[in-house]
Amino acid sequence: MNDKKKIYCLSLQGGGILGILQAIIIQEIEKITDMRAWELFDLLAGTSTGSLIIAGLTLNKNFGKENVIPPLSGADLVELYRKESKNIFKEYPLIKIRTLGYTLAQKYLDKDINGVIDNYFYNYKYGRSYQKSLITSVDFSNVKLKVFKSWEADDGNYKVSDILKSSPKASYYFNPNNFQELNGNGIPTGKWLNLSDGGFSVNNPSMCVLSETNHLFPNDEIHIFSIGCADKREGYSYNKMKKWNTAQLGMNLPNMFIGAQESATEYMVKSFIGDRYKSIKFPIPSHLQALDGKDNIEELIVIAEQWIENNQEYLKSICEELVENCQKR
Repeated sequence: MNDKKKIYCLSLQGGGILGILQAIIIQEIEKITDMRAWELFDLLAGTSTGSLIIAGLTLNKNFGKENVIPPLSGADLVELYRKESKNIFKEYPLIKIRTLGYTLAQKYLDKDINGVIDNYFYNYKYGRSYQKSLITSVDFSNVKLKVFKSWEADDGNYKVSDILKSSPKASYYFNPNNFQELNGNGIPTGKWLNLSDGGFSVNNPSMCVLSETNHLFPNDEIHIFSIGCADKREGYSYNKMKKWNTAQLGMNLPNMFIGAQESATEYMVKSFIGDRYKSIKFPIPSHLQALDGKDNIEELIVIAEQWIENNQEYLKSICEELVENCQKR
């Protein structure tokens, strides 16, 4: 008989605008269970657009001792994508001309995405999150993975808004975020972090989840529910690639290495926990896979709703599993 406690973790991958698909699935899970995501999962993890969703689902907006204001719901986050996508990915014709079609600078202005982040996440402390969460980023000052963990004293002192100005900001769209490292007392260490999108290192944060749960819950049975984006990425033939110049290779590299590392992560996680790793991805046509495709929102919503309709029993079984585990806590 297996007496191990079951630990359920939510892992959200990067994908820009495609994150609305993840938000819709979470909205449906919360609707079926009549519970919030932070109540259903023991640890929530996100990369890039997934980090914005995770931060919202666990956000503690209460400055006092009483937790009277709940975090954002899946429905709130769906509305965020619908309302704010055009504000985040706002184009300026003069900038496009001056930068030769964005080849000389980032495509979008930091002030636009930062303004949206400040509006929703203000200066709330990460360490006060409703549930344990981790958010991935890459520190280009030493070219290493940076994982923010809400339960650790050093990371807990950061503002959620500062972390989110780092993780969901691919450097081919936005500039990195530069701010000072803090110690466990919230005091700057004098070291400056140069942070960018976590997708450069771990677009699927499930391996980070597995690593952290090994320390947090060493004697328990780990289950990971991962929500990705596109189930298939655009492939490249030999005849097509051999004609590329350096600029063409650079334009396609993000899609190439992100897709490869996602499959590598799934391979490794499954080798450790087998069918306790469950993953959802969506059949997204290639013309809707743009990370900044702000005009694709309504079509993406239809894809997510169709997936739910076609997979109702599967989703209900996951929800039943989550609720049953909550009742045993």
